[in-house]
Amino acid sequence: MKKRRSLSTPTSVKGVVAGFRQAKTDPLRPLSFYEDNRIDLMRARKVAKIDTNERRIFFSDGKTTKFDNLILATGAAPRRLDLKGPT
Repeated sequence: MKKRRSLSTPTSVKGVVAGFRQAKTDPLRPLSFYEDNRIDLMRARKVAKIDTNERRIFFSDGKTTKFDNLILATGAAPRRLDLKGPT
C-alpha cells in the first residue's frame, strides 16, 4: 500500500503567513553568480504593480525599477495528487 502524503500546509509555512516566522530567502546560487551575469536579485520585496508595456515594477514602498527580462519566483512548487483520471 502506497503511503499518502498529507496535503496540509507545513507548520513553517503557516508561521510565515501568520507573520511570526521569517521566510527563508537564501538564493539558489552564490551572490557572485548574479553579479557576474548582471542579474538584480531582489528578495522579499513587495510588488504593488507590474507594467509590462513600460517594463516597470512598482513596489509597495513607492519605489520603481525598469526591467529587460523579469522572472517572478514565488518559491512555490506544485503538489501532484495521486488520482486516477484523464492523462
